[in-house]
Amino acid sequence: MEKNNSITLTLLVLFIVYMTDTVIFATNFNSKFELLSHSIICIAAVCMFLYYVLKYKRFLKSDIYIFLSIISIIVSMLLAGRIFGFSYIMQACCFIFGWMFSYKYSQEKFAYNYIRIMRVIAVVSLIGYILGNQIVNIDILPNITNSNGMDFKNLFLTNIPIEFNQRRRIWGPFWEPGVYQAYLMVAIYFSLYYKYKHRVFNVLLFAVTATLTLSGAMLIPLILFSLSYIVNKDKYLSSRKTKIIIVIGLIMITSFVLLNARFDEMLFKVTGGFESHSFAFRFSSIIVNIQEFIRHPIFGSTPENLDLSRSLFMYNLTGTSYLSNTNTLFAFFAYYGLYVGLVYTWNVLLFFKSRIDSKLALIPAFIGFVATTSNENLCASLFFCTIIFLVPENERLKRIKKLAHT
Repeated sequence: MEKNNSITLTLLVLFIVYMTDTVIFATNFNSKFELLSHSIICIAAVCMFLYYVLKYKRFLKSDIYIFLSIISIIVSMLLAGRIFGFSYIMQACCFIFGWMFSYKYSQEKFAYNYIRIMRVIAVVSLIGYILGNQIVNIDILPNITNSNGMDFKNLFLTNIPIEFNQRRRIWGPFWEPGVYQAYLMVAIYFSLYYKYKHRVFNVLLFAVTATLTLSGAMLIPLILFSLSYIVNKDKYLSSRKTKIIIVIGLIMITSFVLLNARFDEMLFKVTGGFESHSFAFRFSSIIVNIQEFIRHPIFGSTPENLDLSRSLFMYNLTGTSYLSNTNTLFAFFAYYGLYVGLVYTWNVLLFFKSRIDSKLALIPAFIGFVATTSNENLCASLFFCTIIFLVPENERLKRIKKLAHT
């Protein structure tokens, strides 16, 4: 029975990882795949919510604020002039799914299975990266085309770009290397704070893979998550020997990046200022999200207003237009207003606080998470809307007990 439960959870974690952030389901040129994934998520969320309501017939006090955030998202949708706004419905369903999922599985169990899955993805991605020139010539492997017209050889656990220049970056199965680095950074955090075996191997594997995404966004969270672990005082999670090895490993990776011309592109994204369009895009997303939130603080601004404001801001800054929102934390405030933004922020803090007691270690972990999710808009990511609601096993059991005895 326990083995079956483990297999079920592994498949569920794989489902959560894949359904909103991979090329197959997020940016597939064949839009039917995206429609399929969104439909499955919405149906699953509704069924999970109805099961919860019918079984327990009440909410805990700690859950009422989450329910109110979902109501607030729906109000934002209506005020934006949408009777059925798909992006708003998806956001609400991702919140519901993560909330309901947290009653079934704990942080510890999720982290354990997530690390196992990401370790396999990282290894396969590295092999695909090394052998990419050979793999793209294997005709029997399926091709997949994303919404921008870019072709890949699809190996399910990783995608190899057909275009030679795009193979300089490691993609994994995700729709953009910047998304892959965010998943790898969370894997590093889980490896440091949850997984007791093979900690050093996991951290270095994920760090090397993240470096090869050439995403400038990975440098800051990599340092901050590692710093959080190093200053952490919990003797059960930390050991002097492990810390020393991790520090040496990260110094080697950092030195390699700084001294290798291959990574100039990645460093330029961080240090190039407004000459780097990548930096400018991220800067404009932060500023415009804050501006629109100030203009519409209660229920947020409309997507049209945000797109127009970003386009004008970027044109004045760089002479080019750019519509995509590349920041997650501030996007919650901009799209949905103060309450939803605070619920998201508070749950991120609780997610880290449940494992980190030291404020000195909590602060860099939280900032690292904000940084790693500031590369792309991951508001409606099923993965990131799930992990922020997860609680430790003892807390999960307490909640179940409260519901069962009332």
